[in-house]
Amino acid sequence: MTCRSLIYLPLALLLFATAGCSTLLARLSDPASHSNPNGIETIALDRLKPADLPEEIERLEKATSSSDTPVLENVENQHRLALLYLLPANPNRDLNKGARALKNYVEQLPEGMAKLENGLWLQLLQDQILLDKKFNELEETSGRNTTSLEREKQQLTQRIQDLTNSNAKLKQDMEKLKMIDLSVEKKRKSYR
Repeated sequence: MTCRSLIYLPLALLLFATAGCSTLLARLSDPASHSNPNGIETIALDRLKPADLPEEIERLEKATSSSDTPVLENVENQHRLALLYLLPANPNRDLNKGARALKNYVEQLPEGMAKLENGLWLQLLQDQILLDKKFNELEETSGRNTTSLEREKQQLTQRIQDLTNSNAKLKQDMEKLKMIDLSVEKKRKSYR
């Protein structure tokens, strides 16, 4: 589990725990399945399997975009859609879509404590999205800097190798010069 997951999990749990009007929350958290006014069977969030989430999200997206959906059901669908997008078990979790669905939900709520609470959660979610964006930018910049530093390290390593080789050659040349000097000195002494 990554640091980001640890941040998202409490956010999603708190959002779920405090979001919405009590009647909507009671209907969504009902451990048994229930039918909505259109007769479509919906499954309680705690009973959804990760593999079922994309299908449920697609169904809710269609329902929320339909003009035939009653207002109360549309509000409930927006709330459920936001929660599904933000659910830690969702393999395709999308904070941006979750924030949009939550925003639509908050806009449809009547004035009161539920709207205020959900508005606060929406702001926290939007702040989290900004933090993620900044984190990704920093990661990308760090990756570029790392690549640049690795390239510089390779160049310096090559330069060190070249200087070491040059130093070894100079030492050999110096030894040869010493030998020649000794040889010349011997010949000079022998001519005297």
